[in-house]
Amino acid sequence: MDDAFGHWISGFVDGEGSFTVGRRKEKSGPIRYTPRFAIAVRADDSDVILKIRAAFGGMGSFYAKNRLDKYDSPNANPQVVWQVDGKADLPKLVSHFMEFPLRAKKRRDFIVWAGAVREYTKAHPDKEKLSSLKSVLEKGREYQSNGHYKLLVDTQPELFRMEAESD
Repeated sequence: MDDAFGHWISGFVDGEGSFTVGRRKEKSGPIRYTPRFAIAVRADDSDVILKIRAAFGGMGSFYAKNRLDKYDSPNANPQVVWQVDGKADLPKLVSHFMEFPLRAKKRRDFIVWAGAVREYTKAHPDKEKLSSLKSVLEKGREYQSNGHYKLLVDTQPELFRMEAESD
């Protein structure tokens, strides 16, 4: 991917992307935590998402979200979503955003999410750490001032160096 398009993708994600950690309980199995990346846009902008997805080799899933959920406005338009949560694919996204850093507030979400990806892709992920990182993301920007970065400092010092350099 050329530099201009890589930076454009990161800027687009700063505005439209989301970094989350999902929690799922199987009926007879354990609780699972899965880092997820998604971009959702109006369906009439689907060509933009398809171009971004193609730049990443077609990874993840692309689907239409036609029905409203409880968080949508009654005037909401149909959307399309590109979602990535595969163990082999998530590190590729981390690499992209390390090479083409996010520049806005979403960068802080990325730092926490990247820690969740690193934990999730280990042979034996620590569910408590993933649960803690999920909580940090759910609390939003609050973690910036209350010490939650401590969860990641030892495992991802390069992210914190980048954070200091970009401030």
